[in-house]
Amino acid sequence: MAALAFATLLQLGVVFAQPPPGEYLQADSARFRVFFRSEDAGTYRILWSSLRTGGGRLETALGIPLKDTVTFVITPTRQEWRRITGGIPDWAQGISNPHHRITILKSPRYGDPLRPFHVTAIHELVHLLLRSGHPDAFIPRWFDEGLAQILSGESLRLRTGLISQAVLSGRVHNFYQIERVMSMRASEAHLAYAESITAVDLLIKTYGWDGVRNYIAAQRSGLDPDKAFIKTFGIHLGEFEGQWFDYLRETYRFSFFHTWQFFLGIIFLPLLALAGFFAWYRRRKILRRWEKEERTRTIGGRSEEYSSPEDER
Repeated sequence: MAALAFATLLQLGVVFAQPPPGEYLQADSARFRVFFRSEDAGTYRILWSSLRTGGGRLETALGIPLKDTVTFVITPTRQEWRRITGGIPDWAQGISNPHHRITILKSPRYGDPLRPFHVTAIHELVHLLLRSGHPDAFIPRWFDEGLAQILSGESLRLRTGLISQAVLSGRVHNFYQIERVMSMRASEAHLAYAESITAVDLLIKTYGWDGVRNYIAAQRSGLDPDKAFIKTFGIHLGEFEGQWFDYLRETYRFSFFHTWQFFLGIIFLPLLALAGFFAWYRRRKILRRWEKEERTRTIGGRSEEYSSPEDER
């Protein structure tokens, strides 16, 4: 996710230089430091296991060693998340700052139940690793977020409908727009993340993991994304972006028709129409009964009913 604002970084440096007395517990190793509340002890154990098993795998995949101890903070409540991160959208489940080697996570007790906690933790560790030892390296958001999703095992399967609708409506974000994802509302941000994973997926399919690692090394050496792309792949980043647009149109234009939303619509719309018909028919019967009752009157103790041609049908 996005880097924290400067003011927030100062706050984090003060708050988590030492654990706040009576509030946060602390666990340390040579590579990881975790702050958590007692009510999140079970979550801490999940995080610790994920970091210890996933850290080495990520280092191998990226070809980058974790040079310094990194800190993870499990915030126990939404209020605490907002207090620490100030201004970060509520749709975010975690946020990292490589300069301070720190990640803030939402406790699964109030976080998004559709986003597994251990997946978010590995996702954020990828962000820290990409700039490990080179915190000033500029890595474009589409690549940063796409790679973090792939390496943390996040699936695009349930988001293909988003891509398909964006392609069909001409609302696909370009790489420059994805850079501003943290200022987007939730629906647009979810689309930008889905787009990012498709871009990195295409990069891997085209150039392989060796090409991806070489691109990372070029960016960590101080080259901007376009120069690093030219050095690594021999083409401008803009040219690859055009290839990616073509890939989306060819791959996802009609994929919406294979999603559960589409099939649910096929079932739901006829049912909705049928329910509407029965509601209309019931209302018509009630109105006709009322009309019939209004035409009936009692004369001399017996009732006379005035009928209309419609009543005799």
